[in-house]
Amino acid sequence: MTASDPNVLSKMSRAQVEALRSDIGMEATNQLLNRWDGLQKPGKLAEARMDQDDFNEVADRLGLKPYAPHKNEKNKRALGTLKFRIEQLIDIEQDTTKRVMTRQEKMELMRKEMAREVLVNPGIFSRNFETPAILLNREKLNDVVVPKDKRAEISEGLRKMLDEYPGNPQFLQTEENIKRWYMKSVMPSWEQINE
Repeated sequence: MTASDPNVLSKMSRAQVEALRSDIGMEATNQLLNRWDGLQKPGKLAEARMDQDDFNEVADRLGLKPYAPHKNEKNKRALGTLKFRIEQLIDIEQDTTKRVMTRQEKMELMRKEMAREVLVNPGIFSRNFETPAILLNREKLNDVVVPKDKRAEISEGLRKMLDEYPGNPQFLQTEENIKRWYMKSVMPSWEQINE
């Protein structure tokens, strides 16, 4: 999260960014390297700062408190995950359209993705609550509550797909498959950002 801040990233050398690989993994490091390369172009640092401000505004509306001076570890992790996933979605969109998104388009994408909410059951001693689908990874899939009407629709779809592709484990009537297909119905790119 800290390294993705354009003010921090622009002060790092390319070698320092590459050295993060052992801490944050290959995919996140490659994404940072792409951002670092982009920041080397004239005017891109100012644009990246505006993107960061826009992200912070959206995250603040979600209650993730990006402006808080002493964020707890859980909050930092949620912010980092959200930022990484938003950047993945922007990259997917730009690759698909073969053009760079405007600031307004990025803000609209962030707002749209934050509005895609699902009901989550956090456990026996807590009440169900709605949360943005973009914040949920595969480990949280078990907590997702699939509405009855969607469950019936997905089950029927899985049955038809299994008839067409016999033995394909993606189409078996398992709870995991039902929840996975539900997440894809709420957020079509959910599986892409959770590979």
